[in-house]
Amino acid sequence: MDSDDGTQQQQSTKEYKKASRVVLSRIQYCATNRQRFLFLDKKGLTIVPPSVLSTARTLTDLYLFNNDLGPEVTPAGVLSGLTALHSLFLSHNNLTTLPIPELTSLAHLTLLQADYNHVTHIQPEIGRLRNLRILDVSNNWLTILPRELGQLSTLKRLYLWSNRIDALPKDTIGHMQSLVALHLQDNRLVSLPPDIGHLPILETLRLENNSAQFSALPMVVLRLGYLSNLAPPAGCLLPSATSADDTSTLATSD
Repeated sequence: MDSDDGTQQQQSTKEYKKASRVVLSRIQYCATNRQRFLFLDKKGLTIVPPSVLSTARTLTDLYLFNNDLGPEVTPAGVLSGLTALHSLFLSHNNLTTLPIPELTSLAHLTLLQADYNHVTHIQPEIGRLRNLRILDVSNNWLTILPRELGQLSTLKRLYLWSNRIDALPKDTIGHMQSLVALHLQDNRLVSLPPDIGHLPILETLRLENNSAQFSALPMVVLRLGYLSNLAPPAGCLLPSATSADDTSTLATSD
């Protein structure tokens, strides 16, 4: 082992011991709906404290926002041991990837919030979080999305705003039949895939501040019978219901 590796290992061990000393003093128990919350926000943590396992059987909501969590979010087995977890809050950290493999065993996880990080990709294992209802990865560095997102058939709200996404994967979004809100504003999109019209209960579609080349909305948007909040890119006109071909697009005016 060279000196750099030795220094890195010592630093990792130091951070592990620091996290292990975190006192779980801010646990709130709600007798009404049997939820148990743990607040570990703003503690300067670089890894998830192994001590959270002491609450593994009952913890439902874990708040880890505003820390310094990085690539090594947690020692192996810590997050996967929180079998009762419903909600995980990882906002405002230094994550470059999500701890998805650690979360796939959490059958009750319904909310994953990881906005304001430096996440560059989402692992394909995201498709195994079959009970996820809310996914927030806005304000990150995403450029592409995995097709496995389409396996999240129970997802209701997907927040992807303020990333670097220039295209949505084909035959993916349309499989998310429970989707109510889709936030794609402040990206680099130039178009939408045709299967956007396969979302039967979509109410909100945010598209503002995307590429200047986004010159047309697909006519399939007319199929979204519950759509009540549509924010198109600047210069895009809404498709006309009188169009004879619902798969065509309507170009913006000059």
